[in-house]
Amino acid sequence: MANLQSWNNIKDPNKITVGQKLKLTGSSTSSPKPSSKQTSYTLPSGVIRVTSPMRKGDDVERIQKALAALYFYPDKGAKNNGIDGVYGPKTANTVKRFQSVNGLSADGIYGPKTKVKLEEFLK
Repeated sequence: MANLQSWNNIKDPNKITVGQKLKLTGSSTSSPKPSSKQTSYTLPSGVIRVTSPMRKGDDVERIQKALAALYFYPDKGAKNNGIDGVYGPKTANTVKRFQSVNGLSADGIYGPKTKVKLEEFLK
């Protein structure tokens, strides 16, 4: 069974050195996937909050994808981690968690300050 050790010809995992480049897949022909940090996120301007009916669209999906890139998922157990383009209670809660962790007013409303903070982490 192939694993990280065999792909990197590691006999003793205790001797891996700091800064050593490791292959994460066994296939040497596959191109490496770009990290989320290299992906460009064009975040919408303005204020987005839970409304009735719920706001839907590409702008909401861009916010959700940016949050997911930073490991804040609208719904970890759902298909595509809850990235569905709908600004509902789960997305608002995800925004609220992001805001809380990053010293913003945790109101679950996506606005200019939240946008700036997201962009800082996505650079």
